[in-house]
Amino acid sequence: MEHASKPRSGPPTLSRKQFNTAMEGVLALSKTPTKPETKKELMELLSTVFTTFDVNEKDRASALEVAAGITVLCNGRKSDKLELAFDLIDVDNDGKLDHADMIMYLKSFLTVLVRVTTSPTLEDDRREPPISRMQGGAKHGDDTSSIQNVIEAGSQLAVKVATDKMKGGPIDFDKFAQYYTAGGFQSMPWLELLDLNKWLLAARR
Repeated sequence: MEHASKPRSGPPTLSRKQFNTAMEGVLALSKTPTKPETKKELMELLSTVFTTFDVNEKDRASALEVAAGITVLCNGRKSDKLELAFDLIDVDNDGKLDHADMIMYLKSFLTVLVRVTTSPTLEDDRREPPISRMQGGAKHGDDTSSIQNVIEAGSQLAVKVATDKMKGGPIDFDKFAQYYTAGGFQSMPWLELLDLNKWLLAARR
């Protein structure tokens, strides 16, 4: 968020250059040196993530969505990531998210997860096939526009199911957490992957 542009009116945004600078700063925090080829691959992967957030194709994305979504790739507990992202999206600090904000909230996580698993950077990784090749080996819509449509539809459906169960209205984090634990995870299962340990277990199979 330190790198974001903050206009007089409207939410903060990130240009591609600002995003790259922020991500290079994050990579520099690593306690172990990053090989140049590894850094290059990571930046290529992160670039595809930014492109997916850039829905208007203007090399600019919502800083709130990017900051919330990128927590997917960070260490930490799933509950902490969910609460941090909730607080980021809650720009008026009233402790609640309305319908549109809930869509943004869930979409931020799904954008990173879907884009990472469909990134061309992973094409040569034979351990886990990208989503784009998981239907009988045939490649299908993994272009940015198709992916954005899938993410938007999935997020809207998950929020509709959640708000129907919670009787509509703005949702506070505790109410959302209770709903999720009581079975809501079935309509938004991707949130389980905020726990990076589940990624590691899948890679070991």
